[in-house]
Amino acid sequence: MNTIVEANRQNQVANDLLKQVDADYMIVDSLNYMADRTEDFYQRDQIRTSAIEKEQNAFYKLTRATNIYLNVNEARYKVYEKHYPKIDPNKQNEDTKRGERFQEEAKDYYTKAKSEVATANKLMYKSEQYLKLMGANDLLLYALQLQESAYGIYFNMPEAISTVIDTSFVADNTINNSNVSANENTSDLSWSFLSRYTYSKEKPKPVRYKNKKGVVFLVQVGIFKGLLPPAKFGEVQPLVFDKFVKNPYRRYLVGEYKTYEAAELALAKVKSLGYTDAYLISLVDGNRNNLAYGQSMLAKDEHYAYLSRMETAKVKGEKFSENKANTNSQADYTTGGNVTNTKGLLYFVQLGMYSNPDAGNQFSSLRPILLKKCRVKELVIC
Repeated sequence: MNTIVEANRQNQVANDLLKQVDADYMIVDSLNYMADRTEDFYQRDQIRTSAIEKEQNAFYKLTRATNIYLNVNEARYKVYEKHYPKIDPNKQNEDTKRGERFQEEAKDYYTKAKSEVATANKLMYKSEQYLKLMGANDLLLYALQLQESAYGIYFNMPEAISTVIDTSFVADNTINNSNVSANENTSDLSWSFLSRYTYSKEKPKPVRYKNKKGVVFLVQVGIFKGLLPPAKFGEVQPLVFDKFVKNPYRRYLVGEYKTYEAAELALAKVKSLGYTDAYLISLVDGNRNNLAYGQSMLAKDEHYAYLSRMETAKVKGEKFSENKANTNSQADYTTGGNVTNTKGLLYFVQLGMYSNPDAGNQFSSLRPILLKKCRVKELVIC
């Protein structure tokens, strides 16, 4: 049983790596705490750079541990598979058939796990690779549980077995003694999304993220443990993180933009902080999609151009002026549905419906101009 002995040794190596990861994240938290309380800008940047480097090192260990677990569990699966007992054809019954079903299901989940690993190895971004590998490991663990369930049946009916089961081997290497129901739904055993939260410099307490209608672009930063300090990301706000079932690690995203141009600028800022694995994703009506799909859903009209100018100015930390198109014009705008300082009956000339408030500048000789928002987002200029 040299294979199992080596697998157990490697399993301990992975466990030790995870302990190191926990220690690394404690150091990261301490560094972020120091950075938030350091007034010297240069020293603050140095501390934050050290924190990012420590985070990246921790994530490397996390991925390495996951790969070790995959190798260990695959080795166990192969040994279990090799030691399946042979059933006497003359003594088959419902229980032996159930055991054989467990064997077949275990094989199916093993095949799915191998497919997930192959897919993970083709992915460009490390954070997505990690999620795929964790999903593959969950599938492998379930395959092992199914194998153990089969062995549990065979232990209770030795009269139907035509070969001897090495009971000491199974007892020493069982990872979960509980039998698994043949009808149990296991499609959710891979890394399952639990919930999404958001917070920012202005609102540091995480709250449930509310899905937005339409297309929203975000920068995916990576997988981290604990809360990232929002001040680290400057004007790229808010922070959003995805929680997963039975997992302390979170998938972090930053920024929230209706326009691709602003999102691309935010991505450059995040990468300049040291998060070189960052990339853009889209949420379409709250559903996660890739960048290309989100871009294909955009309607690049005048309203989009206005939003792009506004959002890019926000990312740069600049004050946005709605009337930049005509800085020499001192337009007298009134917004909303109420007109003040008037008495009696008033008549207005409706000029049209526009998506950009700057459109009012073309009517330079007409003052005042009333802007009224409609439900369909256009602005009525009167």
